[in-house]
Amino acid sequence: MKCDRIAILEDDMLIREHLSDIVSTAPGCELVGTAPTIARARDLLVRKQPDLFLVDIGLPDGSGIDFIGHVKKHGATKVLMITGFDDRETVVRAIEAGADGYLLKNSSAATILDGIAATLAGGAPISPLAATFLLERLKDAGPASG
Repeated sequence: MKCDRIAILEDDMLIREHLSDIVSTAPGCELVGTAPTIARARDLLVRKQPDLFLVDIGLPDGSGIDFIGHVKKHGATKVLMITGFDDRETVVRAIEAGADGYLLKNSSAATILDGIAATLAGGAPISPLAATFLLERLKDAGPASG
């Protein structure tokens, strides 16, 4: 049986513990570590090589959006943003940086579990608000040529 390895980058201890609890209930998943800073997450990425990183944006030593680029250069690890940032600019920046999905921290545990499963299966879970921003951006860009 395949066991997907998951790591968490979140500076808030209570949220990090909440996400850890959710991951530990995900069928076929193993929590390989958590990190409160980008510096520690980089080390975790190299040492544990997770299949999926759950990433916050506002961190004490930088932006989780910048960490996405580091993850994508390192290998095949997927990134699911789980953040409180729900503004258009942040959502678009995260997706453009290579995030594989974007959920809000106030999502239910079931939504986060579904997001983890979807991301690991190659899907792109997006919160309804983030999807609205992305659709508006595409509409603003005009019709596709072809």
